[in-house]
Amino acid sequence: FVSHRTVQLIDQLRAKGVLFIYVTASRAAVLQERLKVLAKADCAAGECGARIYFGDELDLQWTKGFEEISGALDTSVPAEQRPQPLWVLYREMRQKGLRRTPTS
Repeated sequence: FVSHRTVQLIDQLRAKGVLFIYVTASRAAVLQERLKVLAKADCAAGECGARIYFGDELDLQWTKGFEEISGALDTSVPAEQRPQPLWVLYREMRQKGLRRTPTS
């Protein structure tokens, strides 16, 4: 929930030239849905900073910097078969009984 007053204050700050940025650990899909109802921002970072958006545009150059750890953004390889360290950890956590949806 974001109050109308909060939206007004953010708008006032931005009108004075202050950059406003959202930072969250939320997955990209969740962040994009939230941005539709939050106050306008100059930038938004999701997935603990692995995905950065300027408006509706994903910064692909920034995202590519994480491919060594998490793999390509547009991969069709199932999480259970991806070789990158993120997905190795994901499989180890599942083996220990932790459950998480393997999407981003």
